[in-house]
Amino acid sequence: MTTPSESGTEKRFATSLLPKLVAGGALLIYLLTINHWISVQSLGLVAQVGNWNWPQHTLPPLLFLATYPFHWLPTAWLPLGLNLFSAVCGALSLGLLARSVAILPRDRTEAQREREHSNFAILSLRTAWVPVVFAVVACGLQLTFWENAVAASDELLNLLLFAFIVWNILEFRIDARESRLAWATFVYGLTMANNWLMIVLLPVYLLALLGSKKLAFFNVGFLLRMFGLGVAGMLAYLLMPLVQYSEQSLGLGFWELVWFNMTGQKDVLFNLPYQSLWMLALPSLLPALLMVIRWKAFSGETSALGMKMTGFMFHVIHAIFLVVCTWIAFDPPISPRIYPKSVMSANPYSWLPLYYLSALSVGYCSGYFLLIFGKASRSRRRRNAPPSPLNPVVVGGIWALLGLTTAGLLWKNLPLILRDNDAVLQKMAARITAGLAADNVVVLSDDQSLLMLTEAGLPRQAGKPGPILINSVALKYPAYHQFLLNKYAGRWQDNLATNDPNVEINDVQLYQSLARAAQNHTVYYLHPSFGYYFERFYQEAHGLNFSLNEYATNAINPPALTPAGISENEEFWKAGDLKLLAEKRARETGKDTGIGAKLRQLLHISPEPDWNAQFAGNVYSRALDSWGVTLQRNDRLDEAAAAFQFARELNPNNVAAQVNLTFNEALRKGTNAPVVLGKSLESRLGLYKTWAKMVDANGPVDEPQFCYQEGVVFIQNHFYRQAAQQFERVTKLYPDNPASYLWLGQIYNLIHLPDQALEMAQAVRERKKPSISDSEAGNVDLWSVEATAYFAKNDQAAGNRLLDKILAATPKDGPMLNFALQLYMSSQQYTNALAIIDRQLKQDPDSPTALNNKGFVNVRLENYEAAIPPLTRLLEMQPTNTVALLNRAIANLRSNHLDEAERDYLVLERLHPSAYQIYYGLGEVAYRQKDAAAAIDYYQRYLSNAPPNTAESSNVLARMQELKSRSP
Repeated sequence: MTTPSESGTEKRFATSLLPKLVAGGALLIYLLTINHWISVQSLGLVAQVGNWNWPQHTLPPLLFLATYPFHWLPTAWLPLGLNLFSAVCGALSLGLLARSVAILPRDRTEAQREREHSNFAILSLRTAWVPVVFAVVACGLQLTFWENAVAASDELLNLLLFAFIVWNILEFRIDARESRLAWATFVYGLTMANNWLMIVLLPVYLLALLGSKKLAFFNVGFLLRMFGLGVAGMLAYLLMPLVQYSEQSLGLGFWELVWFNMTGQKDVLFNLPYQSLWMLALPSLLPALLMVIRWKAFSGETSALGMKMTGFMFHVIHAIFLVVCTWIAFDPPISPRIYPKSVMSANPYSWLPLYYLSALSVGYCSGYFLLIFGKASRSRRRRNAPPSPLNPVVVGGIWALLGLTTAGLLWKNLPLILRDNDAVLQKMAARITAGLAADNVVVLSDDQSLLMLTEAGLPRQAGKPGPILINSVALKYPAYHQFLLNKYAGRWQDNLATNDPNVEINDVQLYQSLARAAQNHTVYYLHPSFGYYFERFYQEAHGLNFSLNEYATNAINPPALTPAGISENEEFWKAGDLKLLAEKRARETGKDTGIGAKLRQLLHISPEPDWNAQFAGNVYSRALDSWGVTLQRNDRLDEAAAAFQFARELNPNNVAAQVNLTFNEALRKGTNAPVVLGKSLESRLGLYKTWAKMVDANGPVDEPQFCYQEGVVFIQNHFYRQAAQQFERVTKLYPDNPASYLWLGQIYNLIHLPDQALEMAQAVRERKKPSISDSEAGNVDLWSVEATAYFAKNDQAAGNRLLDKILAATPKDGPMLNFALQLYMSSQQYTNALAIIDRQLKQDPDSPTALNNKGFVNVRLENYEAAIPPLTRLLEMQPTNTVALLNRAIANLRSNHLDEAERDYLVLERLHPSAYQIYYGLGEVAYRQKDAAAAIDYYQRYLSNAPPNTAESSNVLARMQELKSRSP
């Protein structure tokens, strides 16, 4: 039996010294297994602290303050510094957990009260340290906690604050100092601004306060103090808006920034599947009730059997909770790491407070059994009762469970931690940055993670500023251009920033910006891509980087591969560590049949993916697939096959590489299949919902069906050169597909190459035309291509003959009527255009477009009186149609309806007071009305707004001199 002095010594060890030892030991373990660089999980935080990405200063407020000193670290030291910060937060959290478990009340049930008589019912056994260690093992060696403790994480600061709150509530039970609850409430308010989960757990915290204060909780003064402290903590919500507003990093007002910062939490809270997530919280929250409720003594129970049954039920409940909470540390399907993935599309949250509460319950429940079965009762009723033979079995079971849990968590998680700390990302970053060391390099990417990894891997050399890294997606925002000007002061000269944050920069401006940058810089893209940049620039592969080079004039495709380019890339892909990475991906996707797999199956534990290897493998695979497509399009089929096969090994889920490899086999056998135009592209995208997402993730596809439909997508987005490349590829792979020639003909017309368009039309005529009928209607698309080309060549006679055929074959086809109208108007054949407009109005008398066109054409034909009725009808439907108002004003002026013309011009003046054409018209009206003063005034306004040195402005000056010479 334990003596009082021994009891006090053990209690002091467990409550005072052990928490310190736990914190120090945990820190040592985390330092031994710490990640020395960056992981996929830590990349975002490192980039935000380093201010590498935009928007800046988007960290939660407390994390911003805690990590602000790391801004002064050299960039190369920043990842390790933040990893150490997480390790310290993890160790301190476990120290607080150890202290919290040590001071848990052990008087919740009658059986506990019969055995524990120490002050505040703190466990005073020799083995009081066992529950503390058990809880620390269940939390500190759990995979999510361990991952966050050895790599930079925003989660462990939140957990440290949560642990501080729990610790203060438990300490209040011992010293009754209200300052404990004051600190807990203030920090809870702070943490709500930092972590949305604390908002969800607010009712639980209020119940904890109620349990601590009991009826005193309802004291008005106490409630007001707690409310004020909580609100004071929540003022942290204003910190980041103040920082952002002071730096104008987003171009928004202060309260707009407040709303912007709170929107993230709001979106999460409004979109959580609460009914499902309560199932996640129950294994953590229900056991906590055992620590809160103090069960009354069953003094009214006269049946010995009834008392034994009641005690037995308590044992069963504690045993269930102990087993479940211990099991949760191994991440079964009901754990916070796994379960949310089944109810949400993604699980970007660590849910560490739930793991912490589970570990607290492990400490409480294990201590319960050590007390009940390891210490004799001092109850008068049971003083002479012999000890149960189950006592050493149960106590031994707790020791065994602690040993098995420790060994099991180390067996399961230590290899994963060491695996995640390998150098796969660092090696990839070194390869990316190897060719980007020059100062005159601009690097673009629409993959934010890859851009951040590149920034982290850049070698920093004194006096060498390094490349300019640009997020091509963010370029459309003016505030991002201000960020670039600040970050690359004096180096990035292209200022497209504006004072209006709601204005987006258009594609033409961005296209021109890149063209200007290319004049003085070497431009790279970090991965294969498509879009408006690639209308002017083609990508040339250099391993993982792609230099952007301008196309030759009128060239559709990039130049053929050179021996030097082939040699450079083939050498890059021979690296030995890439083979090792492919083998790692194969093991990850392969079936594990060893004893480890059986143990995982027994515990219902799923294999853990290697996120670093997945990320690196996907990046390598995408670039390699693109290289394979380049080889295949240069008729190097065997080398392309090897590239596609290796790309699939690096990323077994690469849909593009699989499609390319299958088609490559057909090409090598000479059995390439025809294009099936009716087959949906979406049905072949695998897990990806859209073609663009699949290409972004996997790389390009070189197969007739994909090429054809990619060409359609490109032409719909006005990427004509890229569309032409796809259709040209289809004509090469499947020459008897006329639709591709017709698309090419349309594209050549759009880019003003009419001779090439006519060549495509001739190519259709020379083939059997299996998909084009011999009927007149079946040739309309072909005639349209030819007609457009003839008009572009100013051969109106040939163009008109084809338009006559088109209109005869499709007399009521709206799109064809519009097509003919556009060609007639572009060639200024207004009489023919008017005939088309009359046909359109016959079909739809109130068509605004047709009415407007009829008015305009009649003005051009100088049929001014005929122009007025359709424009008047249009203005009855659209009174503020400025184009119609201007045309009617001109028609009235030319028809000498001066009052009507003046009314139209005055309406236009109210709508557009700076439009100089209006003042010219008003001046002409006043001149004809012989109102010299008004005419001079309007002409002066015209000259104030109109471009100088034009023929019209010269006429106005002459007219003013004439009017002034007449004045007395």
